[in-house]
Amino acid sequence: NKLKLLIHAYKELPNLKPVMLATAMVNLKNDNLWMSLDKKQRNRIRRAKEKNLKFKEAQTKQEWLEYYKLYKETSTRKNIKFYPEEYLDSLFNLDRDYSKLFYVEYQNKPISYAQVFIHKKIIFLNSLANTEKSYEINANAYLLWKTIEWAKEKGIELYDLGGIDENAKENSAPARVNKFKLSFGDRIDFYEYTDSILYA
Repeated sequence: NKLKLLIHAYKELPNLKPVMLATAMVNLKNDNLWMSLDKKQRNRIRRAKEKNLKFKEAQTKQEWLEYYKLYKETSTRKNIKFYPEEYLDSLFNLDRDYSKLFYVEYQNKPISYAQVFIHKKIIFLNSLANTEKSYEINANAYLLWKTIEWAKEKGIELYDLGGIDENAKENSAPARVNKFKLSFGDRIDFYEYTDSILYA
């Protein structure tokens, strides 16, 4: 049988045709993560702390369903593709050590979510969802910073912020997401190989 392989590599591999991609990566081994942030983000996080925000981890299926509703609304608002609700069941049913959902609560209401995957020493940001209010009080920056702190405390070494959209048009929603991610992490280029064949 011939199986198609999807390979990610940080250097070009011989005799294969790659697609060049990029992501934003936070090195959690950095002993001074706070100062490595963009100055504007540090100020936003400081202001957010004054709003008495609460950082929480979702535990129940109902919390995940509330996240999905806002995730779909956020994606539609930003004209970004979103995964079907059936996929949510897969995410929820995964081992909690691998798939987690964090959120920030303001005045007893969730206003910003981050769904992540964890594998060994790497945490991967899979999706974000937020209300319009979250922008006003800098809840998104606060949430991402709290997930960074959480991951570092757990001994995780790298935080992949979920990719950079190379086709984002200037001043578009995807371009703003790119800028947000790069204010926390460094750009890392990598190669994706989708035409490799494994004979099994």
